[in-house]
This record gives sequence, structure tokens and C-alpha cells, in this order.
Amino acid sequence: MGPICYTLRAKTKSKAYLALYACSLTRAVHLDLLKSLGKAEFVGSLKRFIARRGRPEIIYSDNGSTFKAVDKWLKRVQQDERFHDLLAGLAIKWQFNQSRAPWWGGQFERLISLFKAAFTRPFVIERSAGRKKLEEVVLDVEVALNNRPLTYLNQDIQLPVLTQNSMLHLDSRS
Repeated sequence: MGPICYTLRAKTKSKAYLALYACSLTRAVHLDLLKSLGKAEFVGSLKRFIARRGRPEIIYSDNGSTFKAVDKWLKRVQQDERFHDLLAGLAIKWQFNQSRAPWWGGQFERLISLFKAAFTRPFVIERSAGRKKLEEVVLDVEVALNNRPLTYLNQDIQLPVLTQNSMLHLDSRS
């Protein structure tokens, strides 16, 4: 998603882009701010995502040129003989939307609209916000999106509310 404009220095604007990772099961969101839409930048983002959240089995995305390039790179790396034994069981399958079926991306398009709705409110006030402030606002929006209730709220306030964060941070001791 992007571009998101921010102030780099006095009277100098810069652009940032957002990688939105969403779990289809829990509807949890992971947001990563990128400097460009390039393949190398997205590979770094994907590595950070895997390091923090774990390796996905399947990635669903639109037909963006960056995603296509990273898919080709992943296939080439997975076919390298030195890594083949290690990666054989860890392969990530990339599933692209059909090019003439815009309704296939409804899940992440909805999350993008939720991000935009939550993001524009605090960031509009901060017209001169720099990269650090932009990262803070994106992190705040991620926390807010992951605290959405997954079910209808019950009238009984004693019952726990099931959210994405409660599923991401399950405590196996309880």
C-alpha cells in the first residue's frame, strides 16, 4: 500500500510504502514500513515477518510486479542444491489472485481500508511528522487492529473478549 508521504527534512518530502501481512485464520495483522516497492526491500520485509511471526505455508497476494519477482526468487533459492534438503519441507507456496477477479483480494483490501481509516486520523494532525513518528503511528494502528474483537461482545463483562492479540500471545500455562 502506498505511497505515504512524510517529512524527511525541512521542506523535503519523502515516500514510504506499507507491507500488510494478514493471517486468514485469526485475522491478525502485521504491518511493515518500506522505503520503496523494490524486490530487495520486500525480501527484507518478508524476512523480518518470518523472524517475528513464523514462516507461512501459503502467501496470497495480488499480481504486483514485486510479489511476482519475489516468488521467482524464492523458487530459484529453493532449487539451489545446497539448500534443497533444508528447504524441501519448508517451501512457501505463493498463490496469486486471478488477474481478472478483483473480488479475490477482498480480505486484505478490507484490512487496508481499516488501516487507512485508523491511520489518517492521528497522522493528519502531524503534517510535519518524520519517519520515526510515522513508524510509531503505524505500530499504534497495528496494535489497534489486532485488538479488534473477533466475535460479538456479550453483555456479561466477566467473559473474556477474544481478539487477534489474544490468539497471537496464547499462554500455554493457562
